[in-house]
Amino acid sequence: MKKHMLVLTALLCVVAMCLPGCTFLTDVGLAVGGELSPSIIYSMAALSAVEIRAENSASSKIGSGFFYDNKGTVITNYHVIENCTDITVWTYTGESYKVQAVLGYDAVRDIAILETDCTDSEPLRFGTEEVYTGQKVYTLGSSLGLTGTFSDGMVSCAKRILNDAEYIQVTAPISPGNSGGPLLDATGHVIGINSACIIEGQNLNFAIPIGDVSKVSQENTAMLDA
Repeated sequence: MKKHMLVLTALLCVVAMCLPGCTFLTDVGLAVGGELSPSIIYSMAALSAVEIRAENSASSKIGSGFFYDNKGTVITNYHVIENCTDITVWTYTGESYKVQAVLGYDAVRDIAILETDCTDSEPLRFGTEEVYTGQKVYTLGSSLGLTGTFSDGMVSCAKRILNDAEYIQVTAPISPGNSGGPLLDATGHVIGINSACIIEGQNLNFAIPIGDVSKVSQENTAMLDA
C-alpha cells in the first residue's frame, strides 16, 4: 500500500508540473510556470540596480536606476537628474561610476538615459509580455536613501492615464528615492520605471512602462563634467 501511495504521489507531482498555469517550486527558487522566488528576483536585480546621487551648486538628490546594457548605460527618471551637473551611480556592492553624458531624455515621459564610465555592467532583462491588472510585481530602489529596499505588490491598474501620460499603477510601495528604479515582474524582468506616488492616498504608486524607453529622443543630450 505504501509503495502504491508513493507512486500515486509522484504521478500527481508530474501532472501538476504539466498543467497550464501551475507552478511547482524547486529547491533553487525556480518555478515550472516561469516564476521566481522573491529572494532569487532580488539577487538577480541587485546586480543591475544602482543608487544615483545627483548634485548642482544649490542642492543634491538621491534616486535609483538600473543598467540598460553591458556598457554601463543607466536608465532613470529625468526628474532625478534634472538641472544637475555632477551625477554618480553607485552599485549595491559599493562601486561608483561617474555619469559622463546624458544620451537622451524625455521630460514629459520622465525618462533619462545616462552614459557612465562603467565598461562591464550587468543589464536587467526587459519584459515583453503585456502587463495585466492583478499581476505580481516588485519594486527595488533607495527608498528615502535606504539602498536596496525591495518590496512587493500587484498591478492595480495596468494602464492609468495621468496628465496625458500612461503609467502602470501598482500597490508595491514607492517612496522618494525610489524614482528611476525598476518595477519587476515575477520572472525578474523589468516592466516599468518607478516614478511617482500619491501621498494623500494608500498604495497609489506609479511606474512608466518600460517600452517608453524606446521612444526617448536621442537628440536631447547633454555632456557632464567627468
